[in-house]
Amino acid sequence: MLPVFLLAAVAAGFLFPGVGAWLERRNRIGLSVQSWAIVVLFFVYGLRLQWAQWHIPRRWIPLAISAVVINLLLGPLVGLALAVAWRMHGGVLLGLLAMSCVPPTLSSGMVVTESAEGDVFLALFLTLLLTFAGLAIMPLTLAWTLRLGVHLSFPLGLFARRVAGLVLLPLLVGRLFQFFRRGRLFPAWLDLVPSLCVALVVFMPVSVQTEALRGLRTLDFLQILGATVSVHLLLMGAAAVVGKVLSASFQERVALFFVASQKTLPLALTALAALGIATPYSAMLSSATVVCVVFHISQLLLDSACAIVLRRRLSYPVVL
Repeated sequence: MLPVFLLAAVAAGFLFPGVGAWLERRNRIGLSVQSWAIVVLFFVYGLRLQWAQWHIPRRWIPLAISAVVINLLLGPLVGLALAVAWRMHGGVLLGLLAMSCVPPTLSSGMVVTESAEGDVFLALFLTLLLTFAGLAIMPLTLAWTLRLGVHLSFPLGLFARRVAGLVLLPLLVGRLFQFFRRGRLFPAWLDLVPSLCVALVVFMPVSVQTEALRGLRTLDFLQILGATVSVHLLLMGAAAVVGKVLSASFQERVALFFVASQKTLPLALTALAALGIATPYSAMLSSATVVCVVFHISQLLLDSACAIVLRRRLSYPVVL
């Protein structure tokens, strides 16, 4: 159902932008609606995952190192190479580089991995590893790709505590609920909740940027879409090759394939806001934000389509 929910979220964002914009402004107990969606998502995984079987095998170490290299080091290089090759400039360049440098999204990596019958535990491990590593590496790579010559300052401790609150705490609370239920089955509709949370996270930025997206010229939109999809596909290809070289299992390769190639929208927007303090970047923020939103939507739609194919891997033996 994930592709259906994502397409519905994009369509709803264009048809009812006021609703998404209203939700974007809501704040409860210091958390936005998007943050609450992530909390609910990981609470549900805490309920559903069999934590007694969870551990970090030694064979994951090469996969973890590869994920860091692909997502946090190769990603910025690929984004910069495409920007140079396609002669990008202004806000388009800024948005592409911002998304290329950030770590993977918290919300969708595990959901897409599960949809493709991959290793959800490995997807969780890689998501957390890349997020915490990315908080330290991303400011350096973004400053280098933009030729700023300075170290960008981000409140790393604040971001780390925020990730712990959005991911680790809901997982533990969900695990406690699972323990007290003592093996009783959960309702079938609970399986749809993670996909609905991801769709909600997509719905709001589309709603907020509806006017800017509609105002794009066709050629500009195609250039942005081509560049963002190219970055994602190249990182996917690198992850697929590395998974084969390391002789990882199919489930492990699926997790690496999705998590190592994804990029997170909220942290990219945070980076843009930090850059906007000084000129000339403040004048580019609007178009850069549009690029980030297009990147975010396109990667999720592409990943959900890939998940459908991977679920039928017996009919498509060449995939991964």
